[in-house]
Amino acid sequence: MKWVVCVFAVLFLVGCGPAKYAVKESTDKFSDPAAPAMFVMDGNTLETDASGIAVYGYMDAFVSRDRNSGRVVMIGLEYTRVATSGELIWSGEPKWLAIRAGDEMVVLADGERLALKAISGNIDHVVERTATGPSTTYYDLGRYSVTAEQLLKIANASSLEMKVAGREGSRAIPRAGTKLGANLQQNLRRFYDEQVAPHLQ
Repeated sequence: MKWVVCVFAVLFLVGCGPAKYAVKESTDKFSDPAAPAMFVMDGNTLETDASGIAVYGYMDAFVSRDRNSGRVVMIGLEYTRVATSGELIWSGEPKWLAIRAGDEMVVLADGERLALKAISGNIDHVVERTATGPSTTYYDLGRYSVTAEQLLKIANASSLEMKVAGREGSRAIPRAGTKLGANLQQNLRRFYDEQVAPHLQ
């Protein structure tokens, strides 16, 4: 029994380590051939607990590029807030921030204020059975337009803080007891170098 518990603990820790760099194309043969090709990061950890195990949010960069010229059409950041029903009891946050088009994510990159506007938002939730009863995880999704210069500033900042606002509330990142993902900025910079910079006009 102890062996099973140890194996589970090791698998849990390995599975929740620092985010690896991953990019996928979200357009395929069924997409409008006249529309730009879209490339999105996948699973880039934004916020964790102090130990780096529990994940409270993701931040994935995305870029759309013209299919013919390959040039950048739009750059953005996709924010996913993760909040469990247990966490909400002590944080006092609402179930959903309810991010809408036009709502702001304010980023302080080395003290410089970057106000990013949401172009869309969405909510979702998952209910799971646990040993102590049902647990619900709530997800907020916000997509924000950024310039290449803003993305580079965020990726290179030695000091980075942000606040995400929606109709129902807001979240400051990092919060007390949390920290930024270990590879957050490194992965954003790699995305900029590989998917954005070579395709700028």
